[in-house]
Amino acid sequence: MKGKCILLLLVILISRDSVFAQSGWFPLVNAPKSIDLFDIYFINADTGFVNRTDQGAMRTTDGGETWKPMGFYAGKFKFYFNNTLGVCFSGFYVLTTTDYGLTWTQRPNIFADDIDFATKNIAYTISGSKDSTRLSFGKSTNGGNTWKYRDILPPSPGISKVVGSRCFTFRDEIHGYLTELYEAWDGSGGGEFGYYTTDGGVTWSRTIPSEEVLYLANGTWILTTYYGAIYRVQNDFKDGVFEQVDTNRIPSNASCYVAGHICKTNDSVVASVNVSMGGIFRSIDRGKTWYRQYCHYSTHIQLNRGGISMPTLLVGYAVGLDSQIYKTIDGGGAPLSVKLSNPCDCNTTLSSQIASATVTISFDALLSSESLEIFDAIGRQVSSTQLPAEATSYRVDISN
Repeated sequence: MKGKCILLLLVILISRDSVFAQSGWFPLVNAPKSIDLFDIYFINADTGFVNRTDQGAMRTTDGGETWKPMGFYAGKFKFYFNNTLGVCFSGFYVLTTTDYGLTWTQRPNIFADDIDFATKNIAYTISGSKDSTRLSFGKSTNGGNTWKYRDILPPSPGISKVVGSRCFTFRDEIHGYLTELYEAWDGSGGGEFGYYTTDGGVTWSRTIPSEEVLYLANGTWILTTYYGAIYRVQNDFKDGVFEQVDTNRIPSNASCYVAGHICKTNDSVVASVNVSMGGIFRSIDRGKTWYRQYCHYSTHIQLNRGGISMPTLLVGYAVGLDSQIYKTIDGGGAPLSVKLSNPCDCNTTLSSQIASATVTISFDALLSSESLEIFDAIGRQVSSTQLPAEATSYRVDISN
């Protein structure tokens, strides 16, 4: 009986001309270097932003070769609606741009710790209340020109106070998520709670807290946590089921795990950087499985700093590794590995011939004819062929 053998070939070689180009993640020589680099964001392969606490926000339009100061200190960068609207934070103020970050305008009517646009008209903000007993939630229905506020999520009375929030995200007008941060009034300790809403912030339900959160598609969210776990949540949290990714299967040192900052290129391709240990990981199946692209140990990496941005399937940027900005032009240059599905339960190895842009797949002798499908690390089908019974190897041309 014929079976089907599906392999995930984690190799990206775009053309013969690119075989000898820089592969994987490499440092940008002319980019700013600082222990306080954080929050990198690119709107396309060439134009992007990075923050550094000692010199403020900086912008590049040539893929990170040169950087120019933007003239202000900024926090998180966010872009919406095909990058036609950009938002960042400077002190207590919100700045917006409509020209891809060339100029920024202060919005004096918006005071918040975070903001998110669900549509061009519907926007939400979050901040601490004046008495530090709860969070203040704002909503605008006219693109942020006017706001209505109300207090939400009070902690236990007399026990703790709200000190802030993170991961404030709305995927549309009604579905949202945030993590609330609190501490004891006497300063003896603190913690965090995660919450989600399915009615536009009218009510909030308790869930797991997150270091960063990312919405993919079809009700699926990815959450990363401070302690190194990563979760996939489906049906917009309503099922209460959290699928923890088995990060032990990632071929890396146990200390170099998936956690921290996260980004996406499309609804299937996700990347994450763990700034505490310098690991970069990628998933091409909506966060179900992950593979390591980079893992570097450094005492100069600051936890809660760093960031990652993948504006295209091939081009990406990351900070938090040796206090430098790193770049990839080949999707991260994934290591060779294979994933087999039943009924082809056989040992498989791969060897690459870079000069000729080929990969040889070797496996145990097949008991019967098998259908072989090969995909690269960005989900493109490389090859499809029928292997005869007793076959032990197959050579793949990946030059294009």
